[in-house]
Amino acid sequence: MIPISYILTPLAGAVIGYITNDMAIRMLFHPYKAKYLFGFKIPFTPGLIPKEKDRMAESIAQMISEKLMTEEVLRENLLSDDVVGKIDNAISTLATKLQNEQQSIRDKISSFLGEEEVAHIEREVIGSITDIVTEKLTDKELGIKIAELAVDGFKNNANFIESVYISAKGKSLKQDIADTITDMLAVYARPLSHEMIANSVGDFENRPIRQLLANKQEQIDALRRGIIRLYKNTIIERLPKMMETVNVQQMVENKIKEMEVKEMEDLIFGIMDKELKAIVWLGALLGFIMGFVTLGLNQIA
Repeated sequence: MIPISYILTPLAGAVIGYITNDMAIRMLFHPYKAKYLFGFKIPFTPGLIPKEKDRMAESIAQMISEKLMTEEVLRENLLSDDVVGKIDNAISTLATKLQNEQQSIRDKISSFLGEEEVAHIEREVIGSITDIVTEKLTDKELGIKIAELAVDGFKNNANFIESVYISAKGKSLKQDIADTITDMLAVYARPLSHEMIANSVGDFENRPIRQLLANKQEQIDALRRGIIRLYKNTIIERLPKMMETVNVQQMVENKIKEMEVKEMEDLIFGIMDKELKAIVWLGALLGFIMGFVTLGLNQIA
C-alpha cells in the first residue's frame, strides 16, 4: 500500500505553489495603501505597483517617447502607403456618395450643425460679402469711371450739335454725372447688393448636391489629389513642430499618475489574464514536482 505521505506531500506542494504565486501576483497591487499596526507600517504595504507608481509612470513614459512615439515612427506610419491609401479611399467614397446625394447643401449642413447655426452662418456670410461689395460700389472713383464711360459713350453716339455740347461741358458734366451716380449708389448699393447676394446664396445652397457635382469628376479627382498632397506636406512640415509642442513623455507620465490603482490593475489583468493564470498554475506544478523531490531526498537521507 502506498504511504499517504506520497500523496499528501506533492499535493501540499502544489497547493503551496499555487497560493504563493497567486499571492505574489495579487501583492503587486494589493493593498492599495499602506497599512499600520500599533503605529508601525506593515511590511510590503502598499503593493509594489502602488508604491512605485510614480517611478513606473516616469519609466514607461520615457520608453514610449523614446522608442514608440518618436517623430520617425509617427512619420513613417502616418505616411505609409496603407494610411495614405485609406485616406484616399475615404475621400473617393465620400465623393461618390455626394455625387448621388439628393439633399441640398443647406439640408446636409443642417443635419450636422442644426438649422439655427446654419441660418446664423448664412447671415454672417451674406453680411460680410454685402459689406465688401457695398464698399466697392460706393467708392467715388467708381462713380467717376462710370461717368467717364457714359460721357464718352454719349459723345460717340451723339450728333454734331450734341457732341459739341458735351465737349463744351467737359469735366463739369462728368463730375455732375459722377456725383449723381455716387449719391444713388450710397442710397441703393447696400439693399440691392444684399438682395442679389442673398438670392445667389439661397439659390446655391438649395440646389441638390448631386446637381452641383454633376460632370465635375475631373475637378473632384484634382481636389482629392490636392487633399492628399496637403496631408503629406502637413505631416512632413508640421510634425516636428507638433512633437515639440506636444510633450509625449510628460503627457503619458501625467496620464498614468492620474490613473487609479484599480484602473491599472483591471487594465493589466485584462491584457494578461491568461498569462497570469498560467503563472499561478505553473507554481502549482512546480510545487507538485518539489513535493516528489522532497520525498526522494527524505528517502535518501
